[in-house]
Amino acid sequence: MNYSVIIATCDRPARLSGTLESVRIAVELAGGKHSVIVVDNGVRQLAGDVVSGFVRETGLSVEYLRTDPKNKARALNAGIEAADTEWLAFTDDDTIPDPAWLREASAYISRCSARIFGGKIVAGELGLSVPRWIKEGKDSVLVQYPAIIRYEPMQESGILGTDAIVPFGANLFVEKDVFVQYGGYDEELWDRSGSAALGGEDAEFSMRVRSSGEAIGYCAESVVLHPVYEERTTLWHHLRWAYRAGVREVILFGGMSDTVTFRYRVKLLACMLWNLMCSAGKCDSPGCVGWLMKIMTVLGELTQQCRHSKRVNVWKKKWFSWLWNVVKTHPIPAGWMSALVTLYYANTTSSDLRGIYSGDYYRAYGKGVKHEAVIKKMQALAITRAFPDARRVLVGGCGDGMLVAELRAAGVEAFGFDLSPSVFSVACQEIKSFLRLGSMTKIPFSSQDRFDLLVAVDVVEHVPCNAVVEMARQLFRLGVPFMALVINHKDLGCPGHVTMKPLKWWQKKFAPFFEPDTSITFDREGLVPVYSLDGDPDAQFTFWHRKRGDT
Repeated sequence: MNYSVIIATCDRPARLSGTLESVRIAVELAGGKHSVIVVDNGVRQLAGDVVSGFVRETGLSVEYLRTDPKNKARALNAGIEAADTEWLAFTDDDTIPDPAWLREASAYISRCSARIFGGKIVAGELGLSVPRWIKEGKDSVLVQYPAIIRYEPMQESGILGTDAIVPFGANLFVEKDVFVQYGGYDEELWDRSGSAALGGEDAEFSMRVRSSGEAIGYCAESVVLHPVYEERTTLWHHLRWAYRAGVREVILFGGMSDTVTFRYRVKLLACMLWNLMCSAGKCDSPGCVGWLMKIMTVLGELTQQCRHSKRVNVWKKKWFSWLWNVVKTHPIPAGWMSALVTLYYANTTSSDLRGIYSGDYYRAYGKGVKHEAVIKKMQALAITRAFPDARRVLVGGCGDGMLVAELRAAGVEAFGFDLSPSVFSVACQEIKSFLRLGSMTKIPFSSQDRFDLLVAVDVVEHVPCNAVVEMARQLFRLGVPFMALVINHKDLGCPGHVTMKPLKWWQKKFAPFFEPDTSITFDREGLVPVYSLDGDPDAQFTFWHRKRGDT
């Protein structure tokens, strides 16, 4: 039996090297032709150097992939797509698989018909610095400490019952056809719950498979050791983990808008507070921590339920409407603005944003805006003056395509794309053939189209913060030597402005791929001082040139 061992890693290159060494031993002991795929979705510390150094030292073939933005489900899906074997083996970047890990899994496959199964996970030894409440409560049934990761649903190998805990991603084996049949890991889970999704992608996939009638197995002989890391033994880490678990569980198991469920959780919270006080009275530190974690989990559930409550959303819209009226008459610091917008759009998904940009949106913010035609004509004139040699221009987030039409009227071979499904219904008939459906993170053109310039007016601020780097990478791969961007910094009142950041923030995000070009200017004679050309420092054309290299 041959495996593709898939490891998703994020900002832990030092620990990854230990995992790779354990995987190498397991691969050699198992025999056969196995492959190892490391998918890096880190932000601060990339694992490329660790992987290349490991390959040089050991000779083990390891395929290294990069995904952005930070999203473990997307990283795992990239590894699955790159795999070329019938069976896939998953583990984490901070584990130590047993030397017989793969060999025992093959033995299990030969005697069991399950197409997906998990292996045993044992926790490492507790160090001297581990808090006393963990040592005393490590075997407690009240709560599972996130520092001590264990998985042993049965004493012996077999098929899991329908009520058993599904396998953990740190030791999981799946036939690749299962992903073909049921789909991959849910990448939208990260959009809905952020970093609280960590660990939830495994549970969501396994529960989806189980609900379709697929049997899930367990192999007690295929073992992975999960060390106990000191930084995960703090009380703060446990409480944060519990809160995120609550946020995640509401998404996975439902109950977001059920009033009865909300009242039940409030009553449950009161009971847990009473139990916490009782444990404190008995000086039972493991019990106190256990009840604190349960309380944080319920608080996470209530928070997530409130975020999706219709009543809360109505209140939120009224509050932000009032706030916008205040903002229009009183200046507000950029940092506060960014925080407020982030709060408002905390749970906005790409599908939610796509729903914003309907025909009504363009009637309100496009053709319906006074002097919009004049604005696009002046912008097209400014672009042709700033880039007189640009023959092929791509307009990102083109909306109704008015800017594309004006550029083509000026003799430029212009094309456009937009996220909205309404783009073809609101665009002029004569330019529809030059427009495509796409987004700034999934551009429907390539470097083969050889564009000289990309133009995006009031577009990049519609891209969520966690997707900005991927957008910059896509623009870089497009191969455009120059960009002309109008980045809105403060317009809170426009729907979809999810990333309201100062220009310096955008420069930092674009830095690996593009840099500002202050040498580009244009003659303003005859230009009407309309939006983006009226000197407003918070909404003006900024010009960028592409950096050299293969970033």
